[in-house]
Amino acid sequence: MEIRTKRLILREFTPADIPAVEAYHAHPDYHRFLPWEGDGQSNAEEFVNKCIRRAQEPDRVLYQFAITLPSGEIVGSAGLKLNPNHRYEAHFACELDPAHWGRGYGSESCHALMDLGFGTLDLHRIYSQVTAQNRAAVRMLMSAGMQREGLFRENRFFAGHWWDALSYGILARDWRTAQDVDHEKNTMPPFAGGAPEASR
Repeated sequence: MEIRTKRLILREFTPADIPAVEAYHAHPDYHRFLPWEGDGQSNAEEFVNKCIRRAQEPDRVLYQFAITLPSGEIVGSAGLKLNPNHRYEAHFACELDPAHWGRGYGSESCHALMDLGFGTLDLHRIYSQVTAQNRAAVRMLMSAGMQREGLFRENRFFAGHWWDALSYGILARDWRTAQDVDHEKNTMPPFAGGAPEASR
């Protein structure tokens, strides 16, 4: 499966991707808001191999993609993990190479996976959890129309202290309404000039 956006290509992982994932996992900023510590090499290899293996499952629940530029450079990963007991619901997750933070790639990937989830996969709900202090991740989720659903106080312990987590979610009908509004904005005729007519 491959998804193309304005600037990105989201595609299935291959074994050749392990060194690139290993490289950005080793970046010190990558671990700033993630409870993931240890050997970056083994984590990257395990992660990529899991994505490849689970993409082949006949009753697929994990849709985790490499995020690449048209040049082929990997800038991160994003995916949906369906709830195996309630397949109308999925968890969204995204990670980016810190060298590419601040360019909107996370938001662009998030929108692409909302389209996949509420379109091809016919989901009813998509949700995500992020460390509360990760403001960039919060902005990414809000840009896709997700609403804050809850605060989990100090439910993550890493880097020597406790962290809060925030839960965000969106329903299919909310996503479709937002897409209809965007479509209307993009198809409105250009303003011809002049002052608006006063109400009578």
